[in-house]
Amino acid sequence: MLPARPPALSRAVLPCGRASFWSLLLALLLVLPGCGADAGLDVSPGRYRLYLTGGLTDTLRGPARLQFRKQGHAGLELGSRTGPGGSIELVAGPLPGAPNELRPGRYEVVDTGLYPLSRRADSSRPAEALVVLSTDRGQFIATEGHLSVTRLNAETVGARLRVEMRRRHSAPAVPRTVRVTGVLHAAAP
Repeated sequence: MLPARPPALSRAVLPCGRASFWSLLLALLLVLPGCGADAGLDVSPGRYRLYLTGGLTDTLRGPARLQFRKQGHAGLELGSRTGPGGSIELVAGPLPGAPNELRPGRYEVVDTGLYPLSRRADSSRPAEALVVLSTDRGQFIATEGHLSVTRLNAETVGARLRVEMRRRHSAPAVPRTVRVTGVLHAAAP
């Protein structure tokens, strides 16, 4: 039989133990949401990494370039021109006093095409993204999802991508849909 602890000692240890438990639990709840495929900007500058799941399972990696097209319009080119990769067209109202900077924030996917470059971007419209992905098994276009853009400096952006895509042009044996998550760190040339 174990001797009983003095009551004063039990009361002193128990609150400290509870506090430590709740502190540890809170720390885990704050850290765990950051774990995962697209948790942070953990790619090198000028690179991207996309995870394909669902109809296709693959990981695509390569160079990421930021291209300013016109005030309020920008493009993110992922991969080489001859291999797998993607193209993301972004439209948001221009930043006041900074015509060649990409507006940070959430860009909602549109699957019908963006308004033409000849039309001025309007800050009253929501920020939009058109996402196209090419693989050796076909081409896909995003139908829903979003891209979260962070401006790192005047000519560099980081982004997290989470979209659902459907087959655009490919052989009938290629699955119709694919989910894509990933990160990129694009720089203007």
